[in-house]
Amino acid sequence: MTHTQNSRGVAVYCASSLGNRKAFQEAATSLGFALAEAGRPLVYGGGNKGIMGVVSGAALEKGGKVTGVVPYAMVAAGGEAEQMKGTSESKGATVALDEHGREAIEHIVVDSMHERKREMALRSSGFIGLPGGFGTFEEVFEVITWSQLGIHRKPVILLNILGFWDPFRELVQMGTSPNTILSIGVKLH
Repeated sequence: MTHTQNSRGVAVYCASSLGNRKAFQEAATSLGFALAEAGRPLVYGGGNKGIMGVVSGAALEKGGKVTGVVPYAMVAAGGEAEQMKGTSESKGATVALDEHGREAIEHIVVDSMHERKREMALRSSGFIGLPGGFGTFEEVFEVITWSQLGIHRKPVILLNILGFWDPFRELVQMGTSPNTILSIGVKLH
């Protein structure tokens, strides 16, 4: 993976739900706007709900290029719409979640979650972690591990909104790899 295409894209890992803090959505909006304004394509998990929907919608709103990478199993299962039935998540939380304009997203369907991570990495010059759950943690941990193993030499940035990543920082500090360097982004209040 060290010899990847020369991409300006940035992979963003985040939740397919809105989370429990408005600040998470605000950070996703700011990040989407910033990527678009800097001419940096957004590469993300392809969802149109939750924080994924907010960051991609914000990038689209500012004219940014957006690529969503989705595993076939999610497409075959009906995607997020089917999986979200019965939840109380508010669709109107932000204009960025509106369906209009999403036809501009380049969608790439892959065979597995592993291929999704690989495809996102190949299309990106760096990685950003926003708040999320198990999927976000797994994706962030893998690209950090790839960096430690020398598979890539791309920056991994965790946006520490309201101290979200503080427990992870503590866990890494208690870990068994004394050579691990971890710098987590500024804590936003």
